[in-house]
Amino acid sequence: MKRRTIGNLQIAMGLCAALCGCARGVKGPPATPPASSGPSVARGQEPPQKPKTGAVWVNPQDGTELVFVAAGKFLMGTKDGGEKSERPLRELELTGYWITRTEVTNEQFSKFVKAEKFVTFAEARGKDGRRTWKDSAGKGGLPVVRVARDDAMAYAKWAGGRLPTEAEWERAARGADGRKFPWGNTWDAEKCVNSSQKKKSEPHEVGTLKAGASPCGAVDLSGNVWEWVADWWDAGFYVRMDAKNPQQTKNTRMGVIRGGSYATKDPGRLRCAKRQAVAPYANLPDVGFRYVVMK
Repeated sequence: MKRRTIGNLQIAMGLCAALCGCARGVKGPPATPPASSGPSVARGQEPPQKPKTGAVWVNPQDGTELVFVAAGKFLMGTKDGGEKSERPLRELELTGYWITRTEVTNEQFSKFVKAEKFVTFAEARGKDGRRTWKDSAGKGGLPVVRVARDDAMAYAKWAGGRLPTEAEWERAARGADGRKFPWGNTWDAEKCVNSSQKKKSEPHEVGTLKAGASPCGAVDLSGNVWEWVADWWDAGFYVRMDAKNPQQTKNTRMGVIRGGSYATKDPGRLRCAKRQAVAPYANLPDVGFRYVVMK
């Protein structure tokens, strides 16, 4: 009985060695490739067909990575707390879209200016001593700032897209579950890009704090710089907005920025639902933008 057991054990070991490629003269199966650390990156003139949320595409026009947000429903606004302009909490539906993974950088904006011979609003008004985006142009990886709403819109059009609507921006930031911050419902200064608690006087390079990514994979949506959106300001818009693809298109002479910045002290102003009215020609050191592509 003992001899039979040992024999069976030897046979089993031989089979195992053969399968693993350890037996002399026997090739084992090819090694399984390591799991990918993230979604594959698509490159081409057009975005991939039938992508899933979080898919990545590099826009050849400016080299920007965009992540996909699938069509569907999500929660927008605030139920309790927050500000009156954020209420009520609504379930809305959006068409799928691509949104830049980070804010547009100085380097990317420089290429646009050179290609189009573009002059920003602040530059055109330079005689009054205004500072311009060129003040930090040498820091290529930082988000471009001191751009007016029209400047941001011009860049987005050149890149083949447009500014996101408030609804698109908020959906990209908080996912479909209505979370307060891109990473969840609890404030975490270590996941917020450059809140004033980190005692910074300028933005970080875009994409440096991946821990604060939103469900679709977009980063820098809380802090770093405020971001222009396509809507015009309307404090009561949420009460009457459409349930699908809403946008406030009536010119109220006040634009909207979202996301907070490195200068924002109150975590409540870094929430995904926070809205901020600002003059469309504002020349501010902590306001930039990202864009969307609808394809």
